[in-house]
Amino acid sequence: MDTIHYLTVPKTARYYYSYKESNNKLFIALHGYANSITTFQSKFNDLTDHGFDVLIPEAMHRFYSKGTSGNVACSWMTKEMREFDIKENNHYLESLLENILLNKEYKHIYILGFSQGGSIAIRWVMNSKFHFDKILIWASSIPIEINEESLKNLPSKKTWIVGTKDEYIPEIERNKLEKKFLSVGFSVKKYSGNHQIDNEILEQVLQIKK
Repeated sequence: MDTIHYLTVPKTARYYYSYKESNNKLFIALHGYANSITTFQSKFNDLTDHGFDVLIPEAMHRFYSKGTSGNVACSWMTKEMREFDIKENNHYLESLLENILLNKEYKHIYILGFSQGGSIAIRWVMNSKFHFDKILIWASSIPIEINEESLKNLPSKKTWIVGTKDEYIPEIERNKLEKKFLSVGFSVKKYSGNHQIDNEILEQVLQIKK
């Protein structure tokens, strides 16, 4: 009989962690589709000078961004084996944070999810035992399976951030998403920019003064 079977195996994950002993806030950033920690971490290099340690987990699906060689990019999941990926991503992120907190305690934990990483962040915080003081969802949407009332009741400060020139979120879709996020307790931060992290906007949201 020809059937498809499944096997759970251990897998090694990679992450970026930058810290100073004096910092008491942890900033977790989840990258988007076709990013990697080697490119994404540069957006957050300055945060360690403003009280934040930075943790950037890398998604465990890797592929060549163009053709069959060259730069390697990552993805959190696809439509194939979706339920497995959701469960395994949550387990990976929860295990990573547990490991980090074994070695250092933090007064505040913030999480940012960019693009595909935004959906991953929402799924994680909805199932995590940890409290996140701020949830920043940047250029992303709410996963269809999420209970919106439960998301609304999360005891966290929640902000949805989007550029008005985002090439992946046209105006009609952006307006729909804005209403959706507002309905579940998010504040909304819009700026004139495209589908990428804007450092000036990030500093405003984090209330960093230079």
